[in-house]
Amino acid sequence: MTLNDILDAIFRLYRNNFVTFVGIVALLQVPLILIQLALTLMFNDVLVTDVMGLIEVIPSFDPTQDSFAELPITSIATYFIIFFFFAILQGIVVQQLINGALAQAISQRYLNQPISIFSAYAFGIDRITSLIVAGVLVTVISVFFMVFRLVYLLA
Repeated sequence: MTLNDILDAIFRLYRNNFVTFVGIVALLQVPLILIQLALTLMFNDVLVTDVMGLIEVIPSFDPTQDSFAELPITSIATYFIIFFFFAILQGIVVQQLINGALAQAISQRYLNQPISIFSAYAFGIDRITSLIVAGVLVTVISVFFMVFRLVYLLA
């Protein structure tokens, strides 16, 4: 196949199966986004108040006294820990599960085999450990090459 044939097949495959592919992504992403939105709305007022309080306290911070008791760090840290947890969950588990389900759906549709959203996820769930390990390895290798490139540019 030429490059034009490959690109034509890819666009045709995605165009003909758009709803299935979007459904695979939306099944996990939409609930996660709604949970994050609800948490943001719940914590937003408290976070803004605490950050503003922190900004007001910092100029009067006296290192000779124990001023940490006055800092609203606990609620700010809690907010960021919760959102860090969701970011890790999304990046390591959810995204890899979606990648596995999409790979299965795309391969089945390319072979003109029927596929449903749930059967694509069943394939991804069966291989979740491999998908997570592959995702982590790709991330580690990417970070390694970015650091290597940065060190090379700075040297």
